[in-house]
Amino acid sequence: MSIKLSELSSKAVISTRSGRELGRVRDLEIDPVTGAVTSVTVERRRGFFGVAAGEELVLRWNAIRLVGEDALLVDADGEELCGGEGGPRF
Repeated sequence: MSIKLSELSSKAVISTRSGRELGRVRDLEIDPVTGAVTSVTVERRRGFFGVAAGEELVLRWNAIRLVGEDALLVDADGEELCGGEGGPRF
């Protein structure tokens, strides 16, 4: 089974640790040599009606446990994560 980035970006990212939504997929990082996805960037939704998009979380692809029809389940918790590029990678 394959999936397009446009389909992936509409999916919620849910923590298997807390059961909370961490945000939505914003981008992928791909190894140019192997073509394998190495990480996924998640945009956190914050503020009134999600208007003020906040931090980005960068999750290693191996933290993803399941790519489902409506969501990605990840072995990470948003409370531990802070920042995007240059920030911690889980």
